[in-house]
Amino acid sequence: MITSRELALKCLSRLDPDEGLVVRSYLEEPLDVGEGLHDDITAYIERLRSLSTTHPVNLTVAEDVAIRCRGLLDRGWAPGDPPWVVVQAAVRYFLAEDDAQDDIGSMEGFDDDERVVAAVEEVLGTESK
Repeated sequence: MITSRELALKCLSRLDPDEGLVVRSYLEEPLDVGEGLHDDITAYIERLRSLSTTHPVNLTVAEDVAIRCRGLLDRGWAPGDPPWVVVQAAVRYFLAEDDAQDDIGSMEGFDDDERVVAAVEEVLGTESK
């Protein structure tokens, strides 16, 4: 069976250095449970909807990434399973406004988030496209 470290390295190899640096920091954080992350995604999307009335925010891409993050969380992996580490890192990356590319203030703000989630999907074999 593949280890969390091997999965992480495969994901990191698909990202540009700035994205990889941020993801690496999330890979080292304590493991969370899916329920809390689901709630965090919901709260973040609601916050983005509110901000979109006064700031440039690409809600279409943000909502798509949120759906894909939820899909990763719902695959049945538990904290401690090797895939959980990279799933959690991708979700936390999405939830961070100030990652490799600021999410708010640019219509391209979620392009990096999409790339991070796509890398995790690819490595775990759960591509949505």
